[in-house]
Amino acid sequence: MKYTIPLFIILASIFFSCDPKNSLPDLDGEYAGSYTRGDSTTAITLSIKDFTFEGGSEAARFPAICHGTVGWDDYTIQFDDECVWTADFDWSLILSGSYTYAYSKDKLTFWRGTGDNYERYTIEKLKEE
Repeated sequence: MKYTIPLFIILASIFFSCDPKNSLPDLDGEYAGSYTRGDSTTAITLSIKDFTFEGGSEAARFPAICHGTVGWDDYTIQFDDECVWTADFDWSLILSGSYTYAYSKDKLTFWRGTGDNYERYTIEKLKEE
C-alpha cells in the first residue's frame, strides 16, 4: 500500500507530460503545388528541411520564393527570407512573414491577407522514391 501513491504520481506525470495534441507536425520535405493571389495562379515548389526553406515559381517573382529560415507553432508559419531583391517588383509577393497554416495528410496550406492582397499557398508533400 505504501507504494501505491508514489506509483500513481509517477504514472500520472508520465501520462500528462505526453500530450500528443501539443506536438507540432514535421513539415520537412519536398512540396509542389500552387500559389494564388487574386485571379492569378501559378505552380510552385518548396523544400523545407531543418527549419530552412528554398523554392521557386513557374512565373517570375509570382510569388518570389528564394531561401531562408522557417518556423511554426500550432497556427502560424513564419518565413524569413534571406535573399537580396531588386526594387523592380511588388515586394509583397516575397515569401516572407507570418501566415496562418493547416497541415493534414501531407498537404500544407498557408494563407494571409484580405481582398486583392489575399494569397494562398496550397502544396502537397512529394512521395520519396
